[in-house]
Amino acid sequence: MRDGKAGDGRNRLQGRRIALVEDETLVALLLQDVLEDQGCTVLGPATSLRQALDLASIEPPPDAAVMDLNLNGELSWPAVERLSSRGVPVVIVSGYSGLDRERERMAAVVLTKPVLPERLVEALARFFPDVATTASAP
Repeated sequence: MRDGKAGDGRNRLQGRRIALVEDETLVALLLQDVLEDQGCTVLGPATSLRQALDLASIEPPPDAAVMDLNLNGELSWPAVERLSSRGVPVVIVSGYSGLDRERERMAAVVLTKPVLPERLVEALARFFPDVATTASAP
């Protein structure tokens, strides 16, 4: 994925600090590669709930987070809650279907695995207004 063609979010994602929470090594490497191709600084990956909670507590907080829900049998909702309470937008990338609607509302976006790189980039880019568009608005 080093060609930088995963969506059109590059300008909006450049320099953003993105927390990555994923316990599957190959998936984590793919997601990290996609994010780095967009100019993001990847924080993590956290592979356990304890690591996810630590990552959710860092200062300054990340600009956004990409999180799996099932971390070696533990659900990552406490880390999602902590990030959400700090105003950090969360993209959940999960193989689960039919998530708890109350908890799903804490995430700005829910993507189902396997996720296309373009979908991840588009989901994250929505969190950050396009600088050129904002500057030219009346």
